[in-house]
Amino acid sequence: MRRTSHHPHAPFPRSPISLLLFFRLNAINDILHLPIVDDLTWHLYHVLRLLLCPLGAVGLLLSFLVKLCTGAFITRFEAPEGRAILVTGCDSGFGHEFSLALVRKGWKVYAGCLTPQGMAALQTKTAGSAGTMVAVPMDVTKQPDIDSVVKKINDECPKKLFAVVNNAGVGRGGLVDWTSLDEYRKTLEVNLFAMIAVCKACLPLLKESKGRIVNVTSIAGIFYGAPCMSAYAASKHGTSETDTKINDAAVAALLSLSPLTF
Repeated sequence: MRRTSHHPHAPFPRSPISLLLFFRLNAINDILHLPIVDDLTWHLYHVLRLLLCPLGAVGLLLSFLVKLCTGAFITRFEAPEGRAILVTGCDSGFGHEFSLALVRKGWKVYAGCLTPQGMAALQTKTAGSAGTMVAVPMDVTKQPDIDSVVKKINDECPKKLFAVVNNAGVGRGGLVDWTSLDEYRKTLEVNLFAMIAVCKACLPLLKESKGRIVNVTSIAGIFYGAPCMSAYAASKHGTSETDTKINDAAVAALLSLSPLTF
């Protein structure tokens, strides 16, 4: 009777040399799959990551300095001149503070908010500023909301949409087996698909004004995601990758902003 190995299509080795090699490879395979070897490999991987972190930090610092200097240089030559900027996710956090700073510098800002409270807070804080704050209701996961805001901008500031800042996002965490598929879908819907929807809706206006797009991504989408943040990391990685495709859409510039924390 013909003897076979564990592989259903591979014949059992007949020669002494091939037999020795077969058993040696199987022994190596068994050793590599021992729990202790797996644990040691995992810890070694993280040690190497920690050792390489300083190099990554230097690279991020240099990238930040280049963007900072470039942004400061460009800002000196850019004046509002009645032009508008759309910022999403302005109820709180980065979007809230950024829209306030733009209005104080004289820009007309359409600040997308999810709640009436967020809209009211922006209008109160910008009273008497050099620019104009237009707080608008905008759920970025709803196409009618996006279309309504874009129409408003087109009606009030034709050919003057200077920039779109896609800031709206959520950061839900949890172990993979504890995170439902619905939670994954919600995170991707806000962080990735909504960003694409806003870009697509604004592209005709941006092409007319030779405007630019700023997408707020995350360092979690560039490097390996933080523990318990797989949904967030996946959405932000998708955002970072989508940027390279949107950049072919005849807009003046596209910038991905990846803040470490805010």
